[in-house]
Amino acid sequence: MKVSGPIPVTSTSHLFSSMQYSRKVIEIKEFDFVEEEYFILGQSNIYDWNEIEQKVNVFEENLDYTTRIIVRRPADNNIFSGIGYVDIMNASNGYDIEDLWRRSYLHIMENNHLYIGVTTKPINVLSLKNFDYQRYQSLNWSNGKVVNSPAVANPVTMSIDGTEEGLVWDILHQLGIYVKEDSSAIGINKKVQYLYLTGQSQSGMYLNTYVNYMHPYYEISNKSNPYDGYLSLASGGLTRSLRQEPDNTIPMAMRAPHNAEISHPYIQFNTENDYYLFKMFGGEVKPIENSNTPTNKKRYYDMTGAAHTDAASPLVPLNSEIIKTKCPPRILDNEYEYRLNDLPFDYYINGILNKLHHWVVTGEAPEIIEPLMKNQAGEFLRDEFGHTLGGVRSPFIDVPKAKYQASYDGKASTNGTMIFFTEDEIKQLYGSKENYYVKFEEYIEKQVQQGLITQNDAKRACAWAMNIWK
Repeated sequence: MKVSGPIPVTSTSHLFSSMQYSRKVIEIKEFDFVEEEYFILGQSNIYDWNEIEQKVNVFEENLDYTTRIIVRRPADNNIFSGIGYVDIMNASNGYDIEDLWRRSYLHIMENNHLYIGVTTKPINVLSLKNFDYQRYQSLNWSNGKVVNSPAVANPVTMSIDGTEEGLVWDILHQLGIYVKEDSSAIGINKKVQYLYLTGQSQSGMYLNTYVNYMHPYYEISNKSNPYDGYLSLASGGLTRSLRQEPDNTIPMAMRAPHNAEISHPYIQFNTENDYYLFKMFGGEVKPIENSNTPTNKKRYYDMTGAAHTDAASPLVPLNSEIIKTKCPPRILDNEYEYRLNDLPFDYYINGILNKLHHWVVTGEAPEIIEPLMKNQAGEFLRDEFGHTLGGVRSPFIDVPKAKYQASYDGKASTNGTMIFFTEDEIKQLYGSKENYYVKFEEYIEKQVQQGLITQNDAKRACAWAMNIWK
């Protein structure tokens, strides 16, 4: 693999998903961070799954690729923590969505970690070329044949004829090896000691596929595994096909869970919303079995009351940027006819990231938390407020000031909603707003001690709990 860049930023050309062009401008320089874009190029094999032999086979060898990565890192290598995250950028909207960065940008910068977002699907490459052809014309996810021009994505699968989605596995593998061995070409002159692969939603399916198919394949092929651990977010545990299949008619090439043993720590962290969402796509969320043996290291968590996505995130690109990709603009949070669920799944992701790292460093697996509770009919069990029992809890649910609904429609909506309690209901529950805040603070401090939430995120949550009444 070779690296080209950083790709220059000029008055007429900038990277797509720059923090200078997000809904809320994030001045990462104030955190002593740098944002840069690079192109990576090399050759990738295409793989297929042999159902009879239950193994991964090489389908085609040595296809050329060029894709892009976004790097955000400490400007001063001396303060770099040694911890890096490679994030499989999400393609569900037809353009790159930086899910981990949107969730954890403050956590990453406050702790001087490294973030690398990688473009991992041809449809996203198409959006980049639409956005700025001169900048992105060299990007290549061809299957070795000429891609039609103009390229048109299949509206069901989001695949493009003449491209190959299966290039992604060796790209992720090669990128991880490069970052662990020598990341000086992307501005890191200090060893990356720990590297984690992450993905959310569709990208979480990619991650689950990498973990359950490609990680074992690379091991038995005597190829080094660069990733110390894996975090799959809001993916339902589902996987996808290893290659782009011309006759595929399933959205996102979705496949059922495949639970191979994994020798490196692997955590799945789903939202309550995912149980509704993936059912509508023909999938089913099934908790993986918790394990911590030398050959199988897994933990499963799900978050009570959490929506699949944060539609109000300030870090998404401006609609004026998205329109340039020829994708539909986003519906903004103030345009919904209902109040968006604001339960901060983000904060608990950061806690789980820390628990994953602790597991890798010490060998001590994080605690087991029973998943969301269901009755024999498969329906969620709920408390007096309608909140589901079980799962990872939060003071937003257990010291509530609102009724949270993980899915707005109980079907395919990725958003949730909420209804605030009235003044009288608050008095009946807590006696006063001051008592509510005391209980909220006591609850979240216990979670800090448990490592479920960081001290910084706990402070942010407490500030929210107090300010919501002003």
